[in-house]
Amino acid sequence: MDPQIHSLLTNVSALLDQNRRPASRDSKKFEHISDPEPWEPPFERWLKLADHLLRDWPNPRTVRREHDAQ
Repeated sequence: MDPQIHSLLTNVSALLDQNRRPASRDSKKFEHISDPEPWEPPFERWLKLADHLLRDWPNPRTVRREHDAQ
């Protein structure tokens, strides 16, 4: 294996290991949270919010049909 690739893979592996292990001071910060809210991707939250806000918005096709029926 190329030494540069080996070095790169070693560095990436070390960084991944660092990110997996919670630091002791960080774990103490969250001890007071007994039931944390599950993480949701921001786009999913945006879609739910948009759906909620637009749920009662009049559909132009529906409004036009109701107007034509009168």
